[in-house]
Formats: sequence, C-alpha cells, structure tokens
Amino acid sequence: MHAVLSSRRYDDLAVNDSNVNKTSAWIKDTLWAFAMIQRRGSPSNIMDIVLEYAPDLQEAIDLEVHWTSVVRESTDQTDLAILKSVQILRSGVATLWKLAMEDGAFFQIRSTCATQPRTYEVLFPHCARREWINDLFLSEVASTNRGLKNSLSASSPHSADIGFMHVENSRESRGGYSVYVPENYNPATCYPLVVSLHGGSGHGRGQAWVWLREARSQGVVVVCPTSLDSTWNFGDPEADILNILHHVEATCKNWNIDTSRLMLHGISDGGTFVLASGLLEGSKFTHLVPCSPSFHPFLIEVSSPSRLKEIRVYLIHGALDWMFPVEGSREAYLILNRAGVDIVYREFEDLSHAYPDEENESILQWFLE
Repeated sequence: MHAVLSSRRYDDLAVNDSNVNKTSAWIKDTLWAFAMIQRRGSPSNIMDIVLEYAPDLQEAIDLEVHWTSVVRESTDQTDLAILKSVQILRSGVATLWKLAMEDGAFFQIRSTCATQPRTYEVLFPHCARREWINDLFLSEVASTNRGLKNSLSASSPHSADIGFMHVENSRESRGGYSVYVPENYNPATCYPLVVSLHGGSGHGRGQAWVWLREARSQGVVVVCPTSLDSTWNFGDPEADILNILHHVEATCKNWNIDTSRLMLHGISDGGTFVLASGLLEGSKFTHLVPCSPSFHPFLIEVSSPSRLKEIRVYLIHGALDWMFPVEGSREAYLILNRAGVDIVYREFEDLSHAYPDEENESILQWFLE
C-alpha cells in the first residue's frame, strides 16, 4: 500500500503556509517546553521551572480556534489530526498553569508534561501528507536529506509490516509490545535492533517514541515491551525476561535483524532492569544502555567474568536526579570498570530524573561502530 502524494510530494498547500509555519513551530516549542520541565524539575524547584518554561496559554487557545475553523470547512484527515494534537497540547498548557498555582503538584505536573506520546501518535500517520510533520520524526541532518525523506514517505505507515505496530499492546494491557520498522524497510538489508524498556508505571506504547527520530533517520528497528506488571519484576525477573525475548524472537522472525548487534536500553526502572537482566550469563544482548538506574553491587555477583568481559555498557545519569541519586551510577561505573566491563559513563549536569533525547545519536554511533 502506497500513499498518494502531490507533485510537491507533500500537500502543504492545503492550508496557508504562514499558519503551517506557526503551527509547526508552536508544536515543537511546546513539546520542548514540556520536556525541559521534566528534565530540570524536581520536588524542590518545580514551580520555578514551570514559570520559566510554561508556554503561553493564549497562543494555544488561538491556534485551537484557528484549526477548529479549518476542520469545520474541510474533510481532510490530516487537518483533523493537527487539530487533535493542538487540543492535546492546549489542554496540557492549561492544566500546567492551573497546577502552577497549587502546592504539592510535582507528580501531576510531570504527568501533564508527558504528552509527547499522545501527540506523536496522532501526527505520525500523516508524515506523507505534511513535510513539517515528517520533519518532527527526523534528526536535524536527516530532515535535509531529500532522498531519505522521499523514501520514507513513499510507503504508508498504515501498511501492515512497516511503521508503528502494536502487538497486544493497548494502553490498558500488560505484557505486549510495540515495534517500529522504518517505512523504507528493505528485506535485503540487515537491521540493528534496539529494545527499549519503560520506567515504573510506564508502557511500551509510549516508550517507542523515545527512539523514533533516530530510528527513522538511521534505519534501526525498535522494540518496546510492556512489563507484565506495573513495573519490571526485580525479585523474580525470569517471566519478564522470557517475555522480552519472546518479542525479540518474533521481531527477528518477521524482519531481517542483525542478531550479532542487539541493544537493551531502559529508563529509570527500565534502566535498572537492563542491568539486572543484561548482565546475566546467557543474555543475548551485546550492548546495554541504562539511564537513571538504581544500582546494587550484587548485580556483579550474579554475572560471570566471561559475561562482564564481552558486554558493552553506556551508562547515563543526571546530576539533579531526585529519585535515584547520581551517586549510584558513579559507583556502578567504578565497579563495572574495575570488573573489566567496556563502559562509557555520561553524566548530565542539568538532568533530573528524565531522559536526554539528544544523547540518542551518540548512543547509536557507539552501538553501530
């Protein structure tokens, strides 16, 4: 199934170009502002951070009014998707300003700012219809590569075997997985695989967007499992491990995957589970990327000298982390390095308990070298 494209390849002329530019810039800026609040916010400073980064509510309302009028006179599904994304973000901005006036709203503010997955899920199916939407899901360098953009847009993300697929992974379910396969997938090409684990109370369906921009830009398949319970089972990890491996095996069966190069990546509880499962003797993963994990030295004891010598680790933590203090990862780096692990440690001075998306390109370079 192939998308029908205009002679410009993207039909941006469906709406006024100035409104397109304003909308695309506002969506990018709003998502960035929410990300910065998550990145820098902690229980002690959250109100100051919100006041510094919260987007202007009136601008959000004005854009919603504009796109409501556009949709009223149009049957275009992409215009409707743009309106829905603006509504999601406008609601988030309004809630953010309301919470900024309340004490003890830290976790509600973090939840409000976690709108990226819902916004992206609405917009992504329309990449072939608007160039600015396509650019949301590409790296800065890739967004200037016309050949790459045309190849990605030549196939519809609604096709059964490319783009985003959710396997028994509705938001209400546990134990399923989401998988992204580049829209320009070529069966003759062997693709690297990134398996990314969500944090506590998270879900694979939302986690998948963490890697999408780089995966589309560099041709990487991404699998995001959902834990069997509300988070990964550290006390008895076997069931979660087997479930993850089942999803990996299904992916390798359905697409051409380089099984000699498998990355296990995770954030928060997901990062902890990367270490708890990936260091075990017999793990199939060649590269481990834990971000903001909790670390205990006993994890070394359940591994083996041979496993520690063969594995590569890229450890990430924020100096401002309020949930899992950075000292744990500093200790992990020293212990793993002393044990002979090939390890990179990256500490971010402005990062709290959040994920530094900009590090993905460096991680992929390390993974693919």
